[in-house]
Amino acid sequence: MQNGGIMKRRKSETLAEINITSLVDVALVLLIVFMIAAPFIRAGTKVVLPKAETREKHPKESMIIFVNQIGQVYFDGQNMTDAELKQRLERIYADSPDANVLLEGDVDAAYGRITTVIDAVRQAGYENVGLVLDKLER
Repeated sequence: MQNGGIMKRRKSETLAEINITSLVDVALVLLIVFMIAAPFIRAGTKVVLPKAETREKHPKESMIIFVNQIGQVYFDGQNMTDAELKQRLERIYADSPDANVLLEGDVDAAYGRITTVIDAVRQAGYENVGLVLDKLER
């Protein structure tokens, strides 16, 4: 295959493609896992609920306000003052006055602190505030 002493080489064309099928599969599985786990994740709040033998069933679609053991108030994942909570709830009340409001107060939170938060919710326009409890184990 020599032609006049010069050897010709055939250039091979390499095709460099990345197969992203497995990458898409992994991304979809992770997305599904996060979608399932997201409702169970509560950011920034650690509340130990009081226990009772009887407790009410609350609607799943509710606004939840947390009061931790030192009296800090969390709503929508944010720590806020009573005035900020009232302002935020007043804006929400203007759009949806029939929304359900639940209060998760830590077992060690001061009773006076819980009543202050309930008062702020009522001043925003919501008459009924549900208290969330854990079931008493016997």
